[in-house]
Amino acid sequence: MASLLGKIAKKLFETEYNFKKNGFEKSDQWKSIKVGDTVEYGVTATDGITYRVEDIDAQNQKARIKCLSNVKHKKTGEYYTVSLKMIRPI
Repeated sequence: MASLLGKIAKKLFETEYNFKKNGFEKSDQWKSIKVGDTVEYGVTATDGITYRVEDIDAQNQKARIKCLSNVKHKKTGEYYTVSLKMIRPI
């Protein structure tokens, strides 16, 4: 029994997987973002929360964004540093 489980585990972990790109990895829309733009963070579940781009670090592909409207959590005015690929213009 242990031998059978060992063979199954070995076959499972030796299998190579080809991971598919996520939606944000397929799109180049983040390249058009400039400082001052109103954007959404994330690709699927944005919940209507909007942000403004305060600063862009092109070398590290990071952006500093400020929360403009967050009705759900009431945390407007907070700053976040996020990946450029995870934000999209509105």
